Amino acid sequence: MLKKYSESNQLEYLQALDSGETISISQIPDSLNFVSDSQDVKPINDLYDTDYDSFFVEIADGDYSLVMGMYGIIPYLDKTCYKVT
Repeated sequence: MLKKYSESNQLEYLQALDSGETISISQIPDSLNFVSDSQDVKPINDLYDTDYDSFFVEIADGDYSLVMGMYGIIPYLDKTCYKVT
């Protein structure tokens, strides 16, 4: 389980996860952007061939450096989030 030591430690942990691994929303660092608008979600789903309803993303150098997908659009803290990239 991810402990909330610091934002950088959390990001390192998430980046080390393999694609498809899960964590709870409560473990997502505040620095990730929440994307739930269907016009923004569709291109991400198309890009990664997924079918999630919303995402938590980190953008670096104009590209997604970390993408976590979620079913539903309300990020309750106990919901599951799946690593996409």
